[in-house]
Amino acid sequence: MRDYREDQGIHEIWHAADRLLVCIGPGPIAERLIRVGRRMANSLHADWIVAYVETTRLQRLSPASAT
Repeated sequence: MRDYREDQGIHEIWHAADRLLVCIGPGPIAERLIRVGRRMANSLHADWIVAYVETTRLQRLSPASAT
């Protein structure tokens, strides 16, 4: 980061904060992961993001297979 700031001529230091990324899939545990992630982020005073990435393989799953 120091090299980047120096290369770009950036002299100010900006605030950085903790972030928590919760990655979920189509399975039954997704809802629980979201709840646990939110509790963890709150206890850490961190921003949190939930990401769901759908691949072509997942698009071919039947609704019954996704649960």
